[in-house]
Amino acid sequence: MTQAHFFRLIHALFILSCVLTSNLVFAKPALWTKQTARFELINSHPGNNLNWVFLPGGPGLGSEYLREFSLSLKLPGSTWLLDMPGDGSNQFAGKSIDYSQWPQDLAEAVNSLDNVVLVAHSYGGMLALSSPELQNHLSGLILIDTAPNNQWMHSSAGSCSNCAIPKTNPTMINYEKNPSDLGLKQVALSMGPLFFSPDQIKKGTRLLENLPYNHLPYDWVSKHFNPSYQAKWIPQTIPTLIISGAVDILTPISLFQQDKRFNRPNIKTILIPHAGHFSWINHQSEFKTIFNNFAGKVSVSLTPASQH
Repeated sequence: MTQAHFFRLIHALFILSCVLTSNLVFAKPALWTKQTARFELINSHPGNNLNWVFLPGGPGLGSEYLREFSLSLKLPGSTWLLDMPGDGSNQFAGKSIDYSQWPQDLAEAVNSLDNVVLVAHSYGGMLALSSPELQNHLSGLILIDTAPNNQWMHSSAGSCSNCAIPKTNPTMINYEKNPSDLGLKQVALSMGPLFFSPDQIKKGTRLLENLPYNHLPYDWVSKHFNPSYQAKWIPQTIPTLIISGAVDILTPISLFQQDKRFNRPNIKTILIPHAGHFSWINHQSEFKTIFNNFAGKVSVSLTPASQH
């Protein structure tokens, strides 16, 4: 039995149990791919065959910060959290992780399920756009608060004149001298004015407080991925949403607007007013409407391969 067939069997058994017990089930079964990417099935509505896969940013934060958001959407089909090998709490003692393989690992993971809508936040969106193989496996793509190239590093550097972060961040300086999981948490908390709009700060800080921080993937991506990042593929026919907070300082929507390759009939851009880099905070109702409308447009009668 192939890995994909195994995943689909497990998924079918879970859906069957949902049908027998309740119309809305919250559960926590975890499945790992051959490369140890981890799926966690957190919600399922029987009667729809879409698989919504939520991929976190960071890296090094883990998918836990997407849990409440993804559950609040009450999406038709099945909702999964996906953690790449060695990210967040997805750790295996003694296992060496090759972070450069994450684009291939992501494609392998997504191919384990049918009718996948990938929902990728921040770095997760950049990882998705660095994995050309994904275009053969997706039924839909939603990119949230992300960027098509490394220009986000330069745009954010000069965009926070009114932020409470000093130009020389002592927390970041200390982290660079002595990287650690605790240090990464302190860096994340110090970056609140960059991450959140003023009315999101309280909820956003609480969101960052208790995550399974892991500095190793963060360090690798900061050194080897971010400086040279460029999108390696553009969705040609896959239904795609690009959602951005209107006051997102880190990854402003202008980066996609300036990249004419993303000006396509299958790609729709949505701006969330008064929202920062975690644009769903305080905007759950808008996101629920956006996602439900998108679900209605994603054709699940076609196999992903036939949509390209």
